[in-house]
Amino acid sequence: MAALLAYEGMTHNAEARYVKTDNSYTTQVLYRLGFAWSPTSWDYVERMLRAIAQLGYFE
Repeated sequence: MAALLAYEGMTHNAEARYVKTDNSYTTQVLYRLGFAWSPTSWDYVERMLRAIAQLGYFE
């Protein structure tokens, strides 16, 4: 959330570019170390969107 709000509008009409990322190596290392997380549920996504909407992010 903080990153979205901090960098909002910082391009000053310049073209924004997205950098391709690949976290497969890191994911494999964490999995081998016993770190795993459950898939994101639609309930979580809905609550997150409501929370940022209340901050006025989509206005």
